[in-house]
Amino acid sequence: MSRRPRMTETRGERSARTYLVRFMNGERKGELVGIIAASSLPELYWVVDEAVDPGACEYAEMPSGGLLWLDRGTALVPYHEHRRTFGVPDEDEKAYAKWRTSLFKGAGISEGWLDPLCTGSQALTWKALVPDATALSKYLRSRSID
Repeated sequence: MSRRPRMTETRGERSARTYLVRFMNGERKGELVGIIAASSLPELYWVVDEAVDPGACEYAEMPSGGLLWLDRGTALVPYHEHRRTFGVPDEDEKAYAKWRTSLFKGAGISEGWLDPLCTGSQALTWKALVPDATALSKYLRSRSID
């Protein structure tokens, strides 16, 4: 079975890829951290860093797939446009919290992602997110703003 070709890069920008990220060691080994879209490994690193220590994680590139909303009654997006339509004031934190909890109501996962999540598809190649601490440190220093 052949894989679909990747979308081409435009305007010199690299297309985002989707990664499955999990803990690689210890008592949390194999625990899902997230399914993350990023256009580079440093970007993936920083997204993972929002939740956990990237050095504790490994990643695998995901095949085509995604989250799908098949049920009626899911959240309307973008929130701010629809909030205005229904006359909800900006400062209504309860309305915003209700919207956030409804955001993934009725969401399901495509078959393309279900296989790797359920069966541990052999098509996934796992790599440490931080394979070389020295290289990472050098990269981070080069990106720091003094």
